[in-house]
Parts: sequence; structure tokens; C-alpha cells
Amino acid sequence: MRTRPPAVLAAAVPARVGHVEKWQPAPDMIDETLSWGIDIPLVVADAGCGDAAAFRLDLEERGLPCAVGISGRHTAHPAEAQPVQPACAGTGRPLKMQYPEPAQTMKDLVIAAGKAAARPLSWREGSRPGKGCSGVKRMYWRFATLRLRPAGRGVRKAADDPELPERWLLAERPAGESEPVQFRLSSLPSGMPLATVVRLAKLRWSSEHEYREMKQALGLAHFEGRTWAAGTTTAPSSPPPAPSAPCNDWPTTQKIQRRPEPLPGRPRTTDTPRHLDRRLPHLPPRHTRTHTNLAKPY
Repeated sequence: MRTRPPAVLAAAVPARVGHVEKWQPAPDMIDETLSWGIDIPLVVADAGCGDAAAFRLDLEERGLPCAVGISGRHTAHPAEAQPVQPACAGTGRPLKMQYPEPAQTMKDLVIAAGKAAARPLSWREGSRPGKGCSGVKRMYWRFATLRLRPAGRGVRKAADDPELPERWLLAERPAGESEPVQFRLSSLPSGMPLATVVRLAKLRWSSEHEYREMKQALGLAHFEGRTWAAGTTTAPSSPPPAPSAPCNDWPTTQKIQRRPEPLPGRPRTTDTPRHLDRRLPHLPPRHTRTHTNLAKPY
């Protein structure tokens, strides 16, 4: 029998629960959110979910636009590429339409576009003071935006049409770097302004910041996010977390902070009398002069 990691044992994950990939609970959580009547205008995720073609295809089946992180090793065709019908030898079944050139990696496509394809784009206001109308500096970064057709094996099998669908590729390419450093794939409309595409793709940072605040300020890193019982009992309507979740960064200085212990003594109830007058008797009153009665008739 395979030995389970110590972090999984510390989180009290049942032995019947096996390994679950990071992206697999996400479609169930999306379906549950939609069942509550909540509209989902956009799905943002990191490369842990974006690298899975099955996750992106599930979002397409639900009609949900997305902006997900992706690795540069995935292959794609340029947007102007078109499939052609191969020549038939005259016998056998006709060949399917194929792209004349092999697919290239997304990283190679961005490099082939050149540094001129990258330009600075702003997506939100920062926190540092500036000289603009708002008084703060806007955040800028160099992005190479391309329209391409992802050509992975899972995408080809799921495509009904020989022509693969077009997608946005956002590649962060700093001026001092010879290669792009980060990639995002988006299914937003092609006519959307580039600044809007970048702003929506960058919304994931807000979610990361809020999640960090919940872990550090509310204590989710210690109890709710570190034990199987807490993840399955505190939110019974949500799917169980992946067994690999408690293994991330276990333990760290910030994530082992415990909640403050309750005060000693008998807990108070609504019937317990309390002294509401907390004025200090040995101090003189603050206002010594009398106030005029405005309600007195003159």
C-alpha cells in the first residue's frame, strides 16, 4: 500500500479519497454557482487549470468566457492559417482537411512576432502617488497580443469543424527580456479592445489578494483550509477539496497562526446582568455649565 504524505494525514483526509487533479472540482463548483441563479460573466484561473484542455472545453460547453494562465509549450496555429484538403490517391476513404504547416508552440509564435508586437498597456490604477487626474499612478506592462488557434490533441478531438476556433493569447514581454515570461489564453470576443482584454485577464490578482486576506486575517489557513473535516462540514453545499490542497506550503509561518482562545470563565448569555454604566466616579464631570432648556416657553 502506498504511503500517504504526512500533510494528508495531518489534514485527516479519509483513506477512501484518492488523488484529484486541481481543475476537476472547478466545473462542479461552477455548476453549483449557476444553480443558485448567480451569473458568471468571466472565469479566471491560473495555469494549474488553464493547462488542462478538458477544463477549457468544459467552460466552452457551458458558454462561459475565460481568461486562464497557460504554459508556452502548448501548440497553436496562427489565426490566418486555414485547413486544406489533402490530395487523394483515388482509393480508400477521403482524407480529412488538415493544416498545411505543423503547429508551433505559443512561445515560438510570440517570439516570431517580434518585439514590435509588444506594447505597453494599462489595466488599473496602482497605489503609488502620481501626477494624473486621480492622483495615483496607473499600472503599465508590455503585452504581446496575438490571435491564434490552439491545436492540442484534446482540442482537435473536440472540434467538430476542421477549422479550429480563434483565441486571444496575452504574453507579458518586458523590454529587457529576450523571451516572453507569462502567457494567458482567453476566449473573449475578437472585437474587444486590447486594454479591456488585459484588464479582465488581470482580475485574477484581486481574487488572489482576497484569498490571502481570508487566510491571514480570518484564520482559514489554520482550520478551514487545512483539515478535511472543516472543508466538508463548514460548507456542505460545496464539493470536497482536493487531497493535495493541504500539502501546499505546509507548514509556513503565516499559515500556522491560531485563532485567539476564548476568554476564561462562564460564557455570557442574554440573561446575564451587565453593568452598562462604565463612567469613572472619581473623575470630575467634563461639562460643568448648565445647558439652556430650548423647550421652555418664554
